[in-house]
Amino acid sequence: MLKIDLTDSEIVLCENITGGVFSPSDKVTFENLPNFHRFVVHSKPSEKSFIKTEVWLPEDWNGIFLGTGNGGMGGSIMYEALDIYVRLGYAVANTDLGTSRGTKSGFNNPELWKDYGWRATYLMTVCAKAIIKEFYGKAPDYSYFLGGSTGGQQAHSLAQRFSKEYNAIFAGVHANNRTHVHTYFLWNFISAHNSKGEALFTADDVLKIYDCAVKFHQLRGDGEKGDDFVSCPVTSKKDIAEFVNFVSEQIPEYTKEQLEALLKIYLGPVNPVTKKQIYSGMPIGSEIYHAGLGDAISNQPPHNFITKWVFGVDFKAENFNFSSDMDKVNSVLAADLNANNPDLTEFYKNGGKFLAVCGTADACIPFQDAINYYSRVKKCMGEDVVNSFYRCYIMPGKEHGVIGRGTNVFWRTTEGGGAVDILRHWVEKGEAPDMLYAVGFNDHKAVNGIKFIRKVYPVDSANSSFFTNEIEKTPLCDDEYLNL
Repeated sequence: MLKIDLTDSEIVLCENITGGVFSPSDKVTFENLPNFHRFVVHSKPSEKSFIKTEVWLPEDWNGIFLGTGNGGMGGSIMYEALDIYVRLGYAVANTDLGTSRGTKSGFNNPELWKDYGWRATYLMTVCAKAIIKEFYGKAPDYSYFLGGSTGGQQAHSLAQRFSKEYNAIFAGVHANNRTHVHTYFLWNFISAHNSKGEALFTADDVLKIYDCAVKFHQLRGDGEKGDDFVSCPVTSKKDIAEFVNFVSEQIPEYTKEQLEALLKIYLGPVNPVTKKQIYSGMPIGSEIYHAGLGDAISNQPPHNFITKWVFGVDFKAENFNFSSDMDKVNSVLAADLNANNPDLTEFYKNGGKFLAVCGTADACIPFQDAINYYSRVKKCMGEDVVNSFYRCYIMPGKEHGVIGRGTNVFWRTTEGGGAVDILRHWVEKGEAPDMLYAVGFNDHKAVNGIKFIRKVYPVDSANSSFFTNEIEKTPLCDDEYLNL
């Protein structure tokens, strides 16, 4: 076992894995793996912390380190990411974010909030780099970070807090506005139920409303003729109201209560006292996907661990107060869990590159908030500076994962090349990603044949459909309400 001084951390397992079948846990088995070296690290930066990290080092190393992100509340290693990239010759690491002991461990535990929000990701990074240097006898030639959803929060946190660690960072469907997005889940859940706690819509209703969204936008010339998804959703308050009226015409049996609920969900959560926008609304055309209207009508709101960390595991979501409770959540958690600082000057000065990608059909992390953050970075740092190191893409019809009727994945060229390839060409060859390809598949699951490949341009570029005057009118989280 390597003898390395890892601050607050210890290598608890070091083993050589012979290529073939390998089961890192009881729930996961991989086949046809190459030979690699597995390091398990435990970090305890405080008495109330317990962070797990794994570092996989291939025998045939390409000289590059990849840090990878987690999802949701974390709690376990994302072995799929390790599997994918060790096969390609990358030294790769992942962390459980220090939450393996479950939701209860986060109640009234500021140390765990730090671990989850930023510390576990940082310790994963420095431990992995130290192990790489000792094992291979040299530091990585380049370091890249890839993360989506919670991994996108990790990506933003790294760029804002630890600007020297990575040459380039990819943030997909990013939950960097953490406390606000969880409040959005609560808003949708409460809005989708009546005063008796009964769901206002059925699963069939969700599909009908989604079909209305496609028809409404097709009538307005959205996307390509015949698309079964919304490419560029309307976002202004006026257009959202027109869409709800359209739904009432298409489905006349809907009650006033149901239509008012839809309007609230699409407009997004608002503080009832200050009237400030807490978060953007659910994108029209995202109803059937993860955290969409289908999840809002369930018995519990999705990902409801934030309120339990603040108010206890017995806290009832329907009792959430969007003024006083929202303020309480921010005062307790925002400093560690949110990554909303628009000043990326140090990351830029260190030569860092930042690629953000979201989807128009993502009900879990609405694309409007990604545009909001991007616009604040431009306001803070200036358009010319931002254009030199930051690209923000909104993919047509993409939901939170890789399924769905619209974009499933994105490529650098029509032949392929995902996020790692894009970052490497940007950093190592100076080829900025000024156009990507949105790729949709016939079965909506990223296999079984390509349905379409379309060119997509960055937000605010001359060719982009986004950041128009209408997008700028969309309800977004007020700057002063972000608690940076």
